Amino acid sequence: MNLRVNGHVAQFFPGGKAVHEMTLEEPASVREVLGRLSVNPQLVMAVYINNEKRDLDCLVNDGDEVLLLSPVSGG
Repeated sequence: MNLRVNGHVAQFFPGGKAVHEMTLEEPASVREVLGRLSVNPQLVMAVYINNEKRDLDCLVNDGDEVLLLSPVSGG
């Protein structure tokens, strides 16, 4: 699975990286994947799996492309 993080929330992912390659032995929800990375799911505003808008409870399979968007911030 390829996980990409767009926006300031990337700083809360391991190593502050915006791209993470992961291998999933079995399908897992986006929420579960975030838990494995010790990332609070409340930091994510939108989820796209293979270019389709989904939610945090949608299952992800190995080989999927996942994009996470953070809320807009600043002023």
